[in-house]
Amino acid sequence: MKPIFKSLTALFFIAFSHTYSIDIKPSLRSRIKLLMKDYYKKNVQFTFSDQYRLQENASFLEIQAYIKYYLASINYPVALISEKSSDNHLYLEYGFPSWVNLKFLNRKFSRDLFLKINYQSTLHNSEIGQDLEISLSQSRDIQVVFSKDHSRAKVALIVDDMGYKGKGYRIYKKIPMSITFAILPFYEQSSILAKESYKLGYELMLHMPMQPAKGRTFFDYDHMIKSGLSREEIESRTKSVLTSVPLISGVNNHQGSLSTSDQEIMDGVMTQIAAHKNLYFIDSLTSSKSVAYKTAKGMSIPTLKRNYAFLDNAKDIDKIKVKLKGLIKNSYKKSVQIAIMHEKKVSAEALLQMIDQFKEAGIEIISPSDVLD
Repeated sequence: MKPIFKSLTALFFIAFSHTYSIDIKPSLRSRIKLLMKDYYKKNVQFTFSDQYRLQENASFLEIQAYIKYYLASINYPVALISEKSSDNHLYLEYGFPSWVNLKFLNRKFSRDLFLKINYQSTLHNSEIGQDLEISLSQSRDIQVVFSKDHSRAKVALIVDDMGYKGKGYRIYKKIPMSITFAILPFYEQSSILAKESYKLGYELMLHMPMQPAKGRTFFDYDHMIKSGLSREEIESRTKSVLTSVPLISGVNNHQGSLSTSDQEIMDGVMTQIAAHKNLYFIDSLTSSKSVAYKTAKGMSIPTLKRNYAFLDNAKDIDKIKVKLKGLIKNSYKKSVQIAIMHEKKVSAEALLQMIDQFKEAGIEIISPSDVLD
């Protein structure tokens, strides 16, 4: 195969087969036309390899091309504001719409696109917006800056009951927004799903099963946090479950309307969470009597609580979309809305269909750590 066709094939492959592409794409004909035009304009041969990650010896043109196609693959509109280059220096500045979460993008870059390059980043906040400044250490000086205005509102979307590669997860991971996955422990695939999601840039939480006050107990297992246990056993179970899912940033409760309302139980649980200095706690607020948030706060654990209704108690896509529309409308009333949905196909499809409305409303989907850091 001639070099030109090898390069065009590589460009075609990254544009159409990237892991993070979502379902809405320009036509095949227009994408090919764009790639051909860009190739002949720059007259450069690209070598896309190792799952499209930039290599340490990447040229300036390759870096620009990778950034362009990577952002296009996740449907992030970007405008080149400034470009300066010399033999040993490259400076690029890009502008994003306000709904883009730069912390999430930074995680995707560091864990995926720039994994093979010495990567350093700094996030700057000002009165009008944010800048993500990236330095790539090579034999040459490379600096890339991404800028955006502050979003009109912020929403933290937590997806509970992750832990197996169900139909919901397969849709959620196509949404390149800063959704937080709360993963149940001790599934055979919990660790695999956590590692895969982490590489995609998502923030992870341990979804800790606790005893409900009434009704069916979903996901009953030997390490359930429940009444009738000694303080030592509560702490031992909590300590064990905290290490069951890798790469987590925080914890929230699965069910637990009884456990979270019991002060002695929460004292034992929060003692162990506090011992992990890097973890936060989110009270899912499955009971109005919950003392979990208060107890976590009293132990200086970074903490938040759900402040919006569960989004998908009804298993109907239109009803879930109505809840999501309500979330958009109410997001302007509070500094941050904390909402929860679940690992269900219907829930994931509803969110996927509503993502453009979040963007149009200027709402930034964030992770709990964006607020708690």
